[in-house]
Amino acid sequence: MLDYSQILTSLQKQLGQRYLEDPKLLNMPGTSVACKIDPLYYLAVFPSFSRSMAQLAGILPESLEETLIRTGNLITPSGSEDHTLLLQVSWKAGMEPVKIKAGFVLAGLIDTGLKIYARRQEILPVSNLRIDIRDREKVDAFFEGKTSISSLAFSQ
Repeated sequence: MLDYSQILTSLQKQLGQRYLEDPKLLNMPGTSVACKIDPLYYLAVFPSFSRSMAQLAGILPESLEETLIRTGNLITPSGSEDHTLLLQVSWKAGMEPVKIKAGFVLAGLIDTGLKIYARRQEILPVSNLRIDIRDREKVDAFFEGKTSISSLAFSQ
């Protein structure tokens, strides 16, 4: 039986400490395993995100994903535990979109870890990562019944 609370605390602590050593871990599109897509969510690249975060927490990637899903920190569509979508993203003007397997993590989980354990005074800003506007319908369907991501998260 997994102790979700203990896993989340360990994850936040290790994430904060690792971020102090390597800020490229978060919010640098093309390099990071997760980037803040709007004030409420980070877009996480799978399976890189689950492997990296599980290693930090000292657990298996499957256990990390289960913990994040069961605690509501990893978004899933209603009635499903499938937590990823194939999306096209870009982060530079004129850039050809790149297809990735993405998931959405509540910003509060990551931001709290950084504030407490990396001693950040400010939360990370929204990154310049954008979801291709052609994927808007797919994302809206994924978030049905939940607070969806901001329209600012999409390319124009």
